[in-house]
Amino acid sequence: MTQTYQKSDEVDKQKGIFNDIFFDNCDIGKNRPCYYGPVTFVFVAEEILCFEREIKITKNNPIHKNDKYMYFSSLAELESQMLKYIEGEEGGFHFHTKFKHHTTVKNCGYIEITKDNLRRIIIENDKNIGESKNNEDNKSEQHYSSEKIKEMIECALEKVNLKEIEVMIRKEDGKKKEDLFSKYSKNIEELWSSDLEVISKRNN
Repeated sequence: MTQTYQKSDEVDKQKGIFNDIFFDNCDIGKNRPCYYGPVTFVFVAEEILCFEREIKITKNNPIHKNDKYMYFSSLAELESQMLKYIEGEEGGFHFHTKFKHHTTVKNCGYIEITKDNLRRIIIENDKNIGESKNNEDNKSEQHYSSEKIKEMIECALEKVNLKEIEVMIRKEDGKKKEDLFSKYSKNIEELWSSDLEVISKRNN
């Protein structure tokens, strides 16, 4: 499968992180639309941290910072930053709620999904996204509902003997989040359509 295009691709290549796998340490879609599309994989942290590759944690989101000190250099430095958040020195946030901190697996083409390392899959609720997904200019695109995406993923999981992994649709929150579309990693219509064609075609 071809890696999904993102706005940051060229910057990522320049910084030598294009082949890294980035894990967000928080659930982005809990309070706002997930910028990476309608599907969130929730991995077991311990399984990722025990992976036999180099693991680093970013100080800032690489797309926003041109900083040679991109990563925490030690567990002591990481612990110090966590304490700053807890004690309110930087707004009283918990470390895992800050989007700029990513756990990264360096130079890793893929991670095999297993029933031990994948806790669940969350599908964004299309009722929370707003009207942009059905924009008049994109009628040629086929947009999948949350229920259809869930069905396709459950079918794919069953084919590879992983049907015990939970697939859930995020609860409807009654709010349309249209003002954040510009922050998506790529065109929102594509995130809800063309990339998912791969799953649909494989299932058929």
